[in-house]
Amino acid sequence: MPKILLVTDDPSPVKLNLPADFQIHQITPNQDIFEQIASLQPAFIMLSSESLLHFISEQSASDKKNIIVTKTRNGFKRVNLTEIQYFVAEHKYVLAYYKDGELLLNESLNSLELKYHPNVLRIHRNTLINTRWIDELINEHNKYYVTIKGTQIRLNVSRRQLPVVRKYMKCGKLE
Repeated sequence: MPKILLVTDDPSPVKLNLPADFQIHQITPNQDIFEQIASLQPAFIMLSSESLLHFISEQSASDKKNIIVTKTRNGFKRVNLTEIQYFVAEHKYVLAYYKDGELLLNESLNSLELKYHPNVLRIHRNTLINTRWIDELINEHNKYYVTIKGTQIRLNVSRRQLPVVRKYMKCGKLE
C-alpha cells in the first residue's frame, strides 16, 4: 500500500482525489518532522506552501549556523558544517564537499562566507575551506596549496588570498 506524507501548515484534514489503497499521513512542521518522515517511510512527500522548507529555514540560530540543508532527488539532505571540508563555486551553484560526497547548493560563496565566518576561510575566488579541515600550506614551484586533513586533496591558494591563509596558519584564527 503506497504511503503519502502531506506536510501542510494547516492542521485541518485535506481531501485528495487518490485511489482508496493509498495511505495518506498529514503532518505539520515541527521539531520531530525528520523522525516522523523516517518512521513512516513514505513513497512520496507532498509539500504545501513550502512549509517544510520554511520550517527548515526557520530553525534556531544554532541549528541554522551548523546545518546545511539542500534538496536532493530523494528528499532533503542535512549535513553538519563540521563535516563539510570545502566549498567550490561552479558557475551558478556551489558544491559543498564532505567525506561521504558532495552537495549542490543554490547559494553564493559570499553568503556562505558571511554565514559561516569564522569557520570558513577563502583561499581562492572560487573556494572556501572549512578551517577545521586545514592540514598544511604547501609551496611547490611558487604555487601554494592547502591540504585537507586525512586526504590527498590539495586546493589551490590564490596569490591574493595567500597573506590571509599564512596569517591563519600562524595564528590559528580568523578576524
